[in-house]
Amino acid sequence: MAITKFTTSGVNNIVKYDSFLAGNAAYDPYPSTVEYLVVAGGAAGGQYYSGGGGAGGFKTASSFSITKGSAITVTVGAGGSSGNQPTSGNNSVFSTITSTGGGIGGCINKSTSAVYSPAVGGSGGGGQVSTSGTTTGANGTSGEGNAGGNGTTGTYSVGGGGGGASAAGGNGSGSTGSAGAGGTGN
Repeated sequence: MAITKFTTSGVNNIVKYDSFLAGNAAYDPYPSTVEYLVVAGGAAGGQYYSGGGGAGGFKTASSFSITKGSAITVTVGAGGSSGNQPTSGNNSVFSTITSTGGGIGGCINKSTSAVYSPAVGGSGGGGQVSTSGTTTGANGTSGEGNAGGNGTTGTYSVGGGGGGASAAGGNGSGSTGSAGAGGTGN
């Protein structure tokens, strides 16, 4: 299949395809249904005693109805930023479909000693290193992602992995010093 001509407009890269060709057959450039994949921005973990940031929410489906001549809002969510106070990922939007940004990994701010708990997101952030016991990872959003893994303390203090689209983040192991692995994506 080849695109014979397209134009773009605006910051959101709205694309208008004039026609599609596959061999000698021409296709309607304005289908009544489309398949979509909407992935939000992933979150960050902190710089100090942190769990992993959660993956951005993941939604996909086919046969989504669209109307010829109607504008479709498209927003691509940016990833979060790391540092003493990490940020969650930003939402992504396609028409009426919104995928939720990933939740931050829990951490401790090295400058102020403030504790930031892992956040719920498309996929949840991993739990930060704990001073006693376990710090539970945050939940993911149903239908979009999975929970972050738990952070722990012990002989070694380690954080949990951020959740992924297909699996939860792994738990940290205080006995082996292995940080939790990030959850599997799609």
